[in-house]
Amino acid sequence: MTGVQTCALPIFNQQQIELPAGVNLIGNLTRRSMQRQIGTPFTNGGGNASLAFDNDLDTSCTQTSVDPTNGLSIGCTFAQTTQVTSAGVLFGLAAVIDNLSFEYSIDGVTDWTALTSVQGTVTKGQWVWVDLDGAPAALGWRVRCQSSMFFSATEIGRAHV
Repeated sequence: MTGVQTCALPIFNQQQIELPAGVNLIGNLTRRSMQRQIGTPFTNGGGNASLAFDNDLDTSCTQTSVDPTNGLSIGCTFAQTTQVTSAGVLFGLAAVIDNLSFEYSIDGVTDWTALTSVQGTVTKGQWVWVDLDGAPAALGWRVRCQSSMFFSATEIGRAHV
């Protein structure tokens, strides 16, 4: 088999989609429905964190300052422990990401633990989704971007798969 490629097709409120030219077989399909985070947004690198959780595709939380210990991060703390098993970032700017990690903190403040990380080039308006296998219930969740001059998230959400 030649020419196998992976693609993500964003489908918003649609029951049917048209496949891209040249695609004639779908080997794996994951349907996600996004759930808005209901917690207290925070950021450690500037920007308005609430803009990454407002369901508005015209606003973004863009960070440009760098915290050398933590990198740039945007997240939420919750009043009750919350389990996140699938999460996504809609990028507000194109970037080359050396390490984008999805992390939790049991107490919501200290001892952040990465569940998974991704690397690569992203474009403005691109969703990056990850499944967080083994995720515990925790008071804090964040997305941390290291080795980048900026981090711009239009939306950060969790999904039901």
